[in-house]
Formats: sequence, structure tokens, C-alpha cells
Amino acid sequence: MNRKRIEQMIPIAMDLLKENSLSILNDAGKLPSNYASYVSSYGPTISQSGLLQTVAFNEKEKREKINSLLALVLAKAGYLENTSPKKLIDFVKEASIYYAQKMKLQRLILEAIVACKLAMMTFPKIKVEEKN
Repeated sequence: MNRKRIEQMIPIAMDLLKENSLSILNDAGKLPSNYASYVSSYGPTISQSGLLQTVAFNEKEKREKINSLLALVLAKAGYLENTSPKKLIDFVKEASIYYAQKMKLQRLILEAIVACKLAMMTFPKIKVEEKN
């Protein structure tokens, strides 16, 4: 993990969350606890299941907002070329062809996860019960 890159991404993540363009915060500007949980479990899931499987799993319903947040953070930090409306899964599929590209993208995603997790700590949380 590159601390310098993480520190660069934290204010980007904070700004994206504050803008609320992804509708992660509620109307009162509070962070639902389930989003903090999604981000917290993202890194360990990559370690256990792999990058492509984890990103694909997080493409469903509410979790896709986390993938969008990660892609926007990486794009605004200059690590992804987001000139078209591509999803994070598209970048991962493209990078999966070459091992070196995949590992570099995985490292960047893990750093973006840390930045988003730290950025989320600056917002007040509201407990949300998820229905199965």
C-alpha cells in the first residue's frame, strides 16, 4: 500500500461523498451504516475470493454505489481513464488479461478502499437494518 496515494485519494473521496451524487448519504447528510460495512468487507473479500469475483459481487443493487465510488475516486486521482461511462467491473475485466495490470489495479483498488473508509469516518453514521 502506498500511503501517499491513499492520502491523495482521501479528500477526493470526501468531496464525492459530500456532493452525494451517488446518493450514498441520506437526506440529513448521514452515512447509513451498511455502506460503511460494505467498504470494510471489500478488502478482505478481495483477499479471499479474488478481485474479479469481489467486484462482480458488489455490482448488485446498493453495493454498486461502492464500486461507482471507487471508480470515481480512482478516475479523479488520475489512475483510471474514465472517458466513457465504464463501470469498475469493466476496468477489472480488461486488466485481468495481463497479470501485471491486474495486480496494479488490485493494489489501486485496495488503496481506494482505505481512502473511502477513512473518508466515511468523517461523516455521522445512522444505523440501518438490512432486510434479506
